[in-house]
Amino acid sequence: MMFERICINRQDPFGVPIDVGFLAEALVFYQRVHLVADPEMFKSVIRICGHEVVTEMMGMGILTIDYVENMPVVLEHSRFTPYKVYDFGFVGSEKLKFQRLAPEFLRELTGKSGKGRRVAARLSKLVHPVECDPQLPTEARTDAFNEGYMGDLAGALLRYFAPAYQVPEPCIFRLG
Repeated sequence: MMFERICINRQDPFGVPIDVGFLAEALVFYQRVHLVADPEMFKSVIRICGHEVVTEMMGMGILTIDYVENMPVVLEHSRFTPYKVYDFGFVGSEKLKFQRLAPEFLRELTGKSGKGRRVAARLSKLVHPVECDPQLPTEARTDAFNEGYMGDLAGALLRYFAPAYQVPEPCIFRLG
């Protein structure tokens, strides 16, 4: 039995960008696999599968890739205060944009400057560079100060990560 489609994001933010076994299973069991890739995940997929196979799968419509050019983060800053202050934002750079990263990475991978540029040009017609919605930090701040939502979220996380812990009812979680 084949499933219609699956969307895969980076599975481990601090480790291996994508599990090759998981990707292989997704390609076998789903008609379409959509990757939401950061720079490291994109490079990992190209290294694992090879640029020829990725290009062919994308041309056939089996694989699609959105390349995220900015990533949501929690920022720490302590300007004008002796306390640590956290906020939501984005991180990105011109160097990590697809049009800059792909040719350089593929030149290193193929060992040839011209071939790297040609492969990058082919892939640039298939890979969709995207940026996160600029409203995301504002929406995250709104969610973070919603006490009902945060209490439910904190309770769910505690039940998942510490199943033996008795979560108090009601679970109250406030940001200061």
